[in-house]
Amino acid sequence: MDCAQCPLLLARTQSCPVAGPSVLVACMVALSVLPYLLILLYLLLFCLRSSAQVKTQVLAGVVTSAFALVIKEVVQQDRPEGACTHSYGMPSNHVALMASFAVVNIWLRPRPWLAFCMVTMVLSEACSRVYLNYHTPTQCLAGILLGSLSTLGCLGRLSKDKAS
Repeated sequence: MDCAQCPLLLARTQSCPVAGPSVLVACMVALSVLPYLLILLYLLLFCLRSSAQVKTQVLAGVVTSAFALVIKEVVQQDRPEGACTHSYGMPSNHVALMASFAVVNIWLRPRPWLAFCMVTMVLSEACSRVYLNYHTPTQCLAGILLGSLSTLGCLGRLSKDKAS
């Protein structure tokens, strides 16, 4: 499918999916947009009621996203051939943000079922980015590592400051 012919509204926002079953494509596009919907939700919560979890989530998301953008400019690795967008792909910022979200939730509420759900969300996000041809599996793995490590660094720093 040519990106200009994509029937979805998201075609104009560089989220044009590859050809495939329309229900599967719609699910993959929805998963692909989820990290940014979560960011908007947490920014809204930050403005309305600033709990420790919300502050932590926003801080970790901002740090993770900033690192991802810098690394993209340093590494300058192209996206997979045929991708509908032409910015750099290493690491996946979508996957990094989802990993950051997951790590904060697992850190603050360590429950096995929650950890399972969060890991499933991260892997689903990575699969959607590969399926939609925006990233390679390696770029998604780099996003998982970046999101997890940068968020653990933020959490470790916040824990150290709290103890002081």
